[in-house]
Amino acid sequence: MQVENLGYVPQASDLTSYTLRVNNDIAGTFNSSVELLNQIHKIVNRAVQSNMQSVFTDCPHREKLGWLEETHLVFPSIQRFFDVQAHGRSVVRRIAEAQLSTGMVPSIAPEYPIFSGAFRDEPNWGNSIILLPLYLYQSYGEITLLEEFYSNMKSYVDYLSSKATDNIVSYGLGDWYAVDQSTPVGVTGTYGYWASVNGLAIVAAALNQTVDAHRYRELASNISLAFHKTFFNATDHTYATGSQAADVFALEMGAVPSSEQQNVIQHVINDIRHRNNHTSVGEVALPSWFRMLSHFGHDGVVYDFLSRTDSPSYGYAIKNGATSLTEDWDGPAPSRGQGLSSQNHFMFGAVDEWFMRSLAGIQQADDSFDYRILNIKPAVVGNIRYVQATYRTSRGWIQTQWERTGSNFTLKLQIPWNTVANVYVPGVHATSDYGTFIYYDQEIDKTMFKVESGNYVFQSIID
Repeated sequence: MQVENLGYVPQASDLTSYTLRVNNDIAGTFNSSVELLNQIHKIVNRAVQSNMQSVFTDCPHREKLGWLEETHLVFPSIQRFFDVQAHGRSVVRRIAEAQLSTGMVPSIAPEYPIFSGAFRDEPNWGNSIILLPLYLYQSYGEITLLEEFYSNMKSYVDYLSSKATDNIVSYGLGDWYAVDQSTPVGVTGTYGYWASVNGLAIVAAALNQTVDAHRYRELASNISLAFHKTFFNATDHTYATGSQAADVFALEMGAVPSSEQQNVIQHVINDIRHRNNHTSVGEVALPSWFRMLSHFGHDGVVYDFLSRTDSPSYGYAIKNGATSLTEDWDGPAPSRGQGLSSQNHFMFGAVDEWFMRSLAGIQQADDSFDYRILNIKPAVVGNIRYVQATYRTSRGWIQTQWERTGSNFTLKLQIPWNTVANVYVPGVHATSDYGTFIYYDQEIDKTMFKVESGNYVFQSIID
C-alpha cells in the first residue's frame, strides 16, 4: 500500500481494516475450553471470509483466481459456518462454463489466464465439477445441479479415463504444499480419479441412473484394486513411499484389504509420532488425513497434532503472529528453508470440518442428505473440558454442548424439526431425560440413543 501527501508518519492505531466478502449468512459457530483450538478456528474462518468473493479465491492479494481444489477440499468446512447454497450453485456454473470440449476441466474457473501442464489440468482440481455439486446435494438437497450438470460430470470422468493406464493416473501437482514431498504423483492423481468416479456413482444413484451407478461403482472398485496392486508394500504395511498421504488415500479409497487396515492406520500413527505428533501431508491429503484418523477411532492423535506449537503446525503459525490461515504450515516464520508464502490462504482449512464433525460430533448419516438423519458422535479427547457448537440446516438449528467435570460427562442437544438423530454418548452408565435407548457398544465405549426433534440432556461416566 502506498499513501502520498499524508504529512506525518502514520501509526498502527491510525489504520482501520475491513473484511470484504459476499454476504453469505452465518450458519454455524464453534467454541471450546482450549484457546488454541479457538484460535485455529478463527484464522481458518478469517481466511475463508476474505477469499469468499464471486468465486472462492485462494488468496485475496496475489493471484486472486478461482483455483478449484479448495471449492471441494474445504467445502465441508465452509458449509459448516456459512450458507453457501446459492453461492455454490453459481460456482458450479462457472466451472461448467470453463470445461473444454474434450471434457477436461481447467484448474481455475473462470479461466482468465490459461496455464500449462499440471497447473491447468489436475485431477484433484478438475474433479470439482463432480464433487462440489455432490456436496451441495448432500448438504442442502440441491438435486437440480446434479440433473443439470450430469453430462458434464460424465464427460470429465471419460476424460480422466482416457488419461489412465491400467486405471492409474500418473500426472498432476501431487500433494500440494506437503511437508513430505515423497508421495508419487501417481498416488495423488489416481486418488483424484477415484474420487471423481466414486462421486459420480453416488450422483448417478441419486438421479436413479441405475445402470450408470453400477458401472461407476465397478470402475471405482477397479481403480482401488489397481491402486493397491501398484503401490502396496506388504513388508512395511504401507503404500508407495510410506508417506502419511499415500496411506490415508489408500484407506479412504477402500483400497486396503480388511486384514491390513489396522496395520496401515498404525503405520500412519507411527509416522506422526516419529515426527513429534506432526502431520506431513499437503492440501490434497489433509481432508483424508482428518477423516481416516477419526474413522479408525484416533481423534486423540489429531488432537495431539493440533496442540503443537512447533513447526510445522497451525499452532506454530499462530504463535508467530498469523492472523489468518496461511499457505504454508509455518505461516509468517518459515523454518524449513522455504520462502515466505501467502499469509491469507484457506487451503488447509479442513480442520474446521474436524472441529464440527468430531469434537462437536455433528455428523450426517451415510444414507442421508440435507441433514435429515444425524449421527451425534462427539469425540472426548485430550484435556478438553467443554465444546459448544451450532449448525443451521434447512430444518433449523442443531446445537451440541458437552462438558466433562472429573469423570462426569454431560451432553446437551437441540435437534431441529423433521430430523432424527442417532446419539452416541461416550462412557458408561449413560442416561437420558428423553430418547430411546438402543444399545451399549463396549468396543467403542459409547451408548446409542435414538431421538427425534427436540431438546435433550444425556449423562454418563467417562474415564
